[in-house]
Amino acid sequence: MEVPSSSDTGSTRARKLRKGTFSCLECKRRKRRCEFQPLSAECNSCRRRGLPCLSQGREPEIGQQKVTERVNHIEDLVTLLLQKKRHQGGRLKDTAAAVELGSAVACPRSPRGTSISITTYLRSVLPPPAESALILSHTKSSHMPHKILWPDTSPSPRDERFPPASAHPVLYGRKFMELALCLQDAQDTSGSAARYVEIVSRHISSLDVHMQSTEGIETLMLEAIYYVNDNKPKAAWLKCRRALSIAQLMVIEHPGWEIDQILARLVYGDRIMSLELGLPYFGVSGSISVASEENPSSRLEYAHSVLGCRIIERNLRFEQGNTLPVYDEEAREMDNTMRAEINFLPAGWWSIKPSLRHLADDEVMSETAKISTQLNHYWFLMQIHMPFIITQLRSVEPSEKNLYSGAVIATACRQVLSRFIVMRNYHDGYIYRGTDSKAISAAIMLLLTHIQAHRYNCGNDIQHLRPQDIDLVREMLKLVDLLYKSETRGLKIKKLLEIEADAAIGGHYMLVDGSDEGLPFLIPYIGHLSLVKVSSPHQASQFPWLEDMIAFEPHASYPQLEGDLLLQEVDSLLEGQGAIL
Repeated sequence: MEVPSSSDTGSTRARKLRKGTFSCLECKRRKRRCEFQPLSAECNSCRRRGLPCLSQGREPEIGQQKVTERVNHIEDLVTLLLQKKRHQGGRLKDTAAAVELGSAVACPRSPRGTSISITTYLRSVLPPPAESALILSHTKSSHMPHKILWPDTSPSPRDERFPPASAHPVLYGRKFMELALCLQDAQDTSGSAARYVEIVSRHISSLDVHMQSTEGIETLMLEAIYYVNDNKPKAAWLKCRRALSIAQLMVIEHPGWEIDQILARLVYGDRIMSLELGLPYFGVSGSISVASEENPSSRLEYAHSVLGCRIIERNLRFEQGNTLPVYDEEAREMDNTMRAEINFLPAGWWSIKPSLRHLADDEVMSETAKISTQLNHYWFLMQIHMPFIITQLRSVEPSEKNLYSGAVIATACRQVLSRFIVMRNYHDGYIYRGTDSKAISAAIMLLLTHIQAHRYNCGNDIQHLRPQDIDLVREMLKLVDLLYKSETRGLKIKKLLEIEADAAIGGHYMLVDGSDEGLPFLIPYIGHLSLVKVSSPHQASQFPWLEDMIAFEPHASYPQLEGDLLLQEVDSLLEGQGAIL
């Protein structure tokens, strides 16, 4: 065999092309049209598959590629031999993949050949270590994916290192998601973040054989965070549900502190997303371990998770019942539970700094985690009382039982908005976009509370703070416009500000269903309502549907579906979810 010269192996050689040849090597091999996007150096096919787009004018480096494949193949064979030897000796119970993952559960091995090809492919499309380190270095330390998942801990050296050639595919998947979140936070416009997420979803997270480990669940959690930041709450909800199913199986088979903490975080996220989307919660068999007294935030989050179950169960009864919600003993018990939980928190825990700038990175992360928990606390308090404000605005006559909810709602909304402004004035990237929907719903509820107070000329204690509340909403609106670089995100709030100003000088408004007029809302567990102007709250005859307004129209129950049908059904149930209150 003739040995190629050093000049041949050192660089690719130019080839003489036939006139009119434009296809790349990969498209030529697949015998398909080679199409390019404007100003793109890669064709659509290569970019979609994550492959290098090479012109036919250059010969591929076949020699180097074959050497790399042989080295990887030899490394995998050595790993398999070591596993076999250890298994025969009875010294180790875990497989080499489990040792690499550092999980309590060993990842099942993929079929021989499949695992090797997936690992080789993932390593070929993952940016080199130097480039990956550069992407991570341009991200705020408080925005690092590990800090988002576990704000009270620091990443281990194993989490920070570049996956070796023999690493399990899920380690590559987690690294891809870390890079995708960093690029998303930096507002990358090249499409690399979305491409990395697609690679993870297609080759790793969609295969159950790769996901039964703590690293696999963390990869799904990072995917959920990515979709929340991308304003795709339904996709995030589905990722969270899948992670919960896997985590619950791991708790049953291999109980331990680490998986308990992961399960607690997933349950907390599921309660929040289910409340925002108007969906049932995920039932967890058994009880979740309560966090230690040394971590007040974790204890409060546990209380929020338990309370979230009760709120969702109550809302589902309202949805399927035939009466409007009225403040009752159950709501009073939930309200008392919220007040009791704050007594366990240390003195000074509720105080917040006016700005996060000029703080050290550790202080920023600690303060951000505390503010986020406080914001969620007041958001849950708002969820307890929100149906009763809606009842007041849908009713012709005021109810004394619901007046207390107006004062609580106003206080909770102010606290949500003030903490949102402090947090997002510093964290102006994509990472903390999950708080934006809570702030928008708080602003809407605060304005609706003032409109309800104007209707009956009651709630004077609320009206005394009206100027400060309006300024707070406008400041929040200005920040949202700046973060999203457009004015469409807060368009509904701007219209609601105009309605509130008209209500302050005598205009009468009601929430009705079955109307194409007015300002529309999609309220979780209640449905589509419109805020319309009426001559007076007692002249309901001008709207025929108001006579039957005292009863809810029962909604169809949610079917129990699996697989692709579940996603299709969720999409149909939540059509138009962008108007969610």
